[in-house]
Amino acid sequence: MEPPELVLASGNPGKLREIAALLSMRVIPQAQLGIAEAEEPHATFLENALAKARLAAVCVDAPPTPNAIPRVVEATTGTAILRLHGRNAAGWLAQLHGDEPSVQAKYDYLYSEDELVELVGDARILGAKAKRVFVVFNNNNRDYPALNALMVRRLLGQPAGDFESLKAAWKTGRRARKDLPPDLLR
Repeated sequence: MEPPELVLASGNPGKLREIAALLSMRVIPQAQLGIAEAEEPHATFLENALAKARLAAVCVDAPPTPNAIPRVVEATTGTAILRLHGRNAAGWLAQLHGDEPSVQAKYDYLYSEDELVELVGDARILGAKAKRVFVVFNNNNRDYPALNALMVRRLLGQPAGDFESLKAAWKTGRRARKDLPPDLLR
């Protein structure tokens, strides 16, 4: 019985041998099947691997804790994602020390305008490298994500209504929907 085969998006002979030994299988470079070598325009192996797999790298902003994911402003596909967790170090450190902080304790953070100016700069860098950029707020406590999203829209020069008007309009529309809890925005 022949060992299974794996087609690898690389022509690097050392990489082919290493992966073949690790997986105990025959590894074939994609060029052997007539598939052109994938470009590797990024600075790291991970970024290039994500690009080859057509997966978007997620640029994460979180507090600078010992286990923090570094914020890498890079787009590996036509879609870039900037995920903002807030910078509430106390909540993250509590989890790092074995506690189980609530979502409110971990993500209770309202970005300042200065912090958002810096992050909008990162979004603009991503926008120069990707066709679409999504900014996702995961500082999901209180009304902080909505307030910060409106601030980002203004910083990007996009129209942004005032928060209280938007909140009132949303509540009015929500009342007509029977599938939403009545106390959702109280």
